[in-house]
Amino acid sequence: MFPIMCDVLLICANSSTEIRIPFLLVNIMIALLFIVEPFYKLTHAGFHMLLISQNYYMCLSNIK
Repeated sequence: MFPIMCDVLLICANSSTEIRIPFLLVNIMIALLFIVEPFYKLTHAGFHMLLISQNYYMCLSNIK
């Protein structure tokens, strides 16, 4: 989990605010998806939807 947190923080440090906030929210939602037990049945589909969102914001952070 530590390398993922480092990647997220480095991407946020080099992104604008319009990209940083949604990117952080998506990553927090991914973490909650795996931590909170009632979401267990939604984990697979939800993870893939959030992963697509995460990739979208990572691509936007590279466009400057």
